[in-house]
Amino acid sequence: MRCSDELDARIAGPNWRVSASNPVWLEAASQAAANAREKAAAYAAGVELRLGPIRALAEPDGGWPGGRKMIRAASAAAGHDMPVETGEQEVTATIQATFALLGPCQVGS
Repeated sequence: MRCSDELDARIAGPNWRVSASNPVWLEAASQAAANAREKAAAYAAGVELRLGPIRALAEPDGGWPGGRKMIRAASAAAGHDMPVETGEQEVTATIQATFALLGPCQVGS
């Protein structure tokens, strides 16, 4: 365990990831996008600008490099299966959205 001692590394998890094609995850993604637009419009209004077209949309930390391998390795090192219990799972989606800002709002336009 020299490597983990030197890096002060810890296992944080386990973490599970819902398939991107799962309808529940797709609904969470849709709500995240709608929320991003609402917040962007509020920020724009706060500085007397209008929200323009979207310029970029991305999932931060979309990948999960090594996560599943780490969980398997930790379980194997413990010498037994990891217990799994039934329960509820919260599904969330996070996006980064970039919108253009347009000139000040004008009455009658």
